Amino acid sequence: MQVTAQKEIYKEIFYQNQEIEIQLLDVDLVEVIHTDEQKIAIKMQDYAENSTLLKIEENTRIITISTSLTVPFQSQVKTEKYCYIQPLYPSFKIMIPKGCEITINYNNGNFKIGSFEGNLNLNLDTGNVKIANFKGKINTELLSGNINVGITNTSVEVKSNKGQLQTNFSTSNWQKTKTSLKGTYGKNTNYLKVLSVNANITLNSATTQ
Repeated sequence: MQVTAQKEIYKEIFYQNQEIEIQLLDVDLVEVIHTDEQKIAIKMQDYAENSTLLKIEENTRIITISTSLTVPFQSQVKTEKYCYIQPLYPSFKIMIPKGCEITINYNNGNFKIGSFEGNLNLNLDTGNVKIANFKGKINTELLSGNINVGITNTSVEVKSNKGQLQTNFSTSNWQKTKTSLKGTYGKNTNYLKVLSVNANITLNSATTQ
């Protein structure tokens, strides 16, 4: 079995309270963590066969991080065999200060946050999303997959047309339909909104995780 070589790319930029917008292609995993430094940093773990370009730009209003592909010429047979057997996608670790306004868009792949403070807009097609705990506002849209969020003192609006909705706490006083849940867990301090077509949505008490 052939072992695929990996490469790591790291970029950072000084943060001056701008909005952060991240546009990625398919990913293996996106992880967001907080840093005590006044900077935005991104670490990309990619495979040597890939030609992923990582770009970071800024102006006074916004910091933009994006990826694109520069595909070298390969024979059609080699390309088809590689893509069919083992498509390999990069992983990203994004380091931001607390209190940021951040938007993350990508096609397919998984997403993870241990603890988050700020406002997050997350948009993807398919993947597994895990947010252990947060303070602030989170808006998420995905077509299919699974999303698991730990909440406390949070106003919640979640909807999945064909997925399952589950909680590990009582929602007896919440507004419910077959496809949606709306209510407040604890105090109305934070806000969570999830919209999906096929994703399964699980809400947990952050204090019990």
